[in-house]
Amino acid sequence: MGWQGKRTDNSVLVSALRQLTSSYMLWKKLLGSTIVRAWIAIVSFSALWLSARFLGAAGRGEISLLIANVSMLQLIIDIANGPAIIYLVPKISFRGILVAGLLWIFTLVGILWSFMSISNWHPDHWQETLILLLLFSLSNLVQLILQGQNKILEYNLSIFSQYLVLLVFLVWEFMFEGQATAEIYIQCLYYSYATGMLSALLLWYHWYSDPYPAQWKKAGEQMLREGWKAQLSNILNFFNGRLSYYLIVGFFLDQKYLGLYATAVAIGEAVWIISYSLSAVQYPALTRTNASDSVDLTIGLSKITMYASAGGMLVLSVVPSDFYQWIFGKEFTGLGQLILALSPGIIFIAVHKIYWNYFAAKGLFHINNWSNAAGLLVQIPTLSFALHVGGLWGAAAAYSLSGGITMMVLVYFFRKSCQLSWKKLFPGPQDWKQMKYVWHFRHSASQR
Repeated sequence: MGWQGKRTDNSVLVSALRQLTSSYMLWKKLLGSTIVRAWIAIVSFSALWLSARFLGAAGRGEISLLIANVSMLQLIIDIANGPAIIYLVPKISFRGILVAGLLWIFTLVGILWSFMSISNWHPDHWQETLILLLLFSLSNLVQLILQGQNKILEYNLSIFSQYLVLLVFLVWEFMFEGQATAEIYIQCLYYSYATGMLSALLLWYHWYSDPYPAQWKKAGEQMLREGWKAQLSNILNFFNGRLSYYLIVGFFLDQKYLGLYATAVAIGEAVWIISYSLSAVQYPALTRTNASDSVDLTIGLSKITMYASAGGMLVLSVVPSDFYQWIFGKEFTGLGQLILALSPGIIFIAVHKIYWNYFAAKGLFHINNWSNAAGLLVQIPTLSFALHVGGLWGAAAAYSLSGGITMMVLVYFFRKSCQLSWKKLFPGPQDWKQMKYVWHFRHSASQR
């Protein structure tokens, strides 16, 4: 499992930076991905502010629960149409993937719609949920094909256009038309997801350069065969991060509390743009480097992610709660304390993403599944207890505990497979000395 043999070079940060900057194009993709992701975070925060300010905590909770329901149903579609597409695009016809993916989406959404129509169980917004599921699934399919073709900038631009359209329509409806309701927000999501799909198609300019025959049946079989392996980890990961939403609603019987908690989570998780940006170039790099370089790259990126994420969470945590209350409204009291309680978990999960990519690139999906299962097994009992003892702050503490367990399981298996010392894997004084090489490598890469 993994690379065997002890490492003697302690300059893992230098090695990681050398690999990322050894190619000018790779450096451009990393920089471009970070910039676009930063703009996505700004636009997403603006949409969050509008929904919180105009809909209040209860309205924000209603929207958060709706989006969580869409995401949960998307997990079923992603059994075939998930991250495995990124792995398969270079190997088989992406036109075949597109056709098979479309058939899978319309079949599953059709089954769900038929079931809900003939059953007596009609939860709130079920029709809107399935429409959003259809639109999001279509946009996600094309965006994953873009990512699989290593079109990172185009992939990020498609996501950015999706968020930008949401913000534009929210501003128009809420501020100019005076129609600030959850139903209007849902309509704006329709436009947003449809834009994500259309923009991805427009950016997909390699449409006719498919080197493989479009065998959609064969593509569909491979998507299902490879997809379920990776998707189990994503299903476990979803419940690790969002199980608290459903328990909070069940415990408090009021979506206002979920709105407060979900807003704190959304603000804190904005720092994940760091790990997402690095991950966008890490996975392709792992598939093209030798074993020892893959180890150094993973360790280096995990440390960079930890430092940067901790810095971001520190800034968000020291902002006074009164300021958050002034920004979002009087109902959002205690946001600063909630963000502080969530901070460890958000940092742990950001680092976890780097190690998750390492094992995924090696095809060791079962290790990723074990880590997410361990986190979920810890969270289920502790979350229920923590809600009774500490309310929302207890839920935040359970989130952080689960994130820590999830990360440490991957770190343990990574250390074991690569025969490394614990000291090598965690931040230390030697790392700061290596940071001075960043600009040296960047300058060297730009000359290539």
